[in-house]
Amino acid sequence: MTAYRYLDADNTRVADDNGWSGLASAVPPQPDGSPSVIAPFAPPAPTQQALLEAIRAEGSRRLLALTPDYELAERETWHQQAREALAHAADPATPCILLSAIAARRGITLVAMVQRVQMKAADFNAAAGAVLGAQHALELAAQAAQTPAELAAIDPADPAVWPA
Repeated sequence: MTAYRYLDADNTRVADDNGWSGLASAVPPQPDGSPSVIAPFAPPAPTQQALLEAIRAEGSRRLLALTPDYELAERETWHQQAREALAHAADPATPCILLSAIAARRGITLVAMVQRVQMKAADFNAAAGAVLGAQHALELAAQAAQTPAELAAIDPADPAVWPA
């Protein structure tokens, strides 16, 4: 019986169906003395679920990369900051507890703080929208794939799909 041996992705190590592994240059013959049959390494075909998880992980990594200078605790206040900035823009008499405190400690006016928050929120939302749009496009392609070859053709980290 032939025990097939498989090269690893780097073509340096070989493993067989019986658990043997070693350097590709030292592949022993079959038990009957015949030469070993070596098949090139072929990664398993991705499943749709695995591909979707990889796409979502790449999207999450890219979203986090948009905010490298901000800790989670600060990012958790962004929704409140945006709400207060929006409310203040609509009615300057609206109390802005969080933004007033930040502006006071920074030594700037509440109006300047509101403008800063609005500008940063718009920039972040545009960048996050581009990332999420790319993620959704890849997810739709993965969901539409009908064959393992179509799934394998989708690269979750394809730089042509994601925003620069």
